[in-house]
Amino acid sequence: MEQLIQIGCERILTSGQQAIAPDGIELIGQLNKKADHRIIIMPGSGVRKENIKMLAEISGCSEFHSSLRGKAKGNMEFIHPAFANSEESYLNNSIDPNEVIALRNALTQ
Repeated sequence: MEQLIQIGCERILTSGQQAIAPDGIELIGQLNKKADHRIIIMPGSGVRKENIKMLAEISGCSEFHSSLRGKAKGNMEFIHPAFANSEESYLNNSIDPNEVIALRNALTQ
């Protein structure tokens, strides 16, 4: 972290060396305290509306990363029969704006 601060990085995206940020919350909190506003510690991975408030309260962090990714059917009407059973072939990555609003509301309430 000190090296990243010295070279001018502004934030560190981390899950606290765990698969998801809620599982790494202890280390994330320690990093945030040690950073002492010199660099932003940004929890990411598994950040959802159900846990963002807890992540903020325990870690003291104020910026978070969440992909909120989902899948949605595109505008294409024709699906070749060979791909009819392969949703991956015709679904697109999507972010529901309502999920973004819900995430933000969960943090501020």
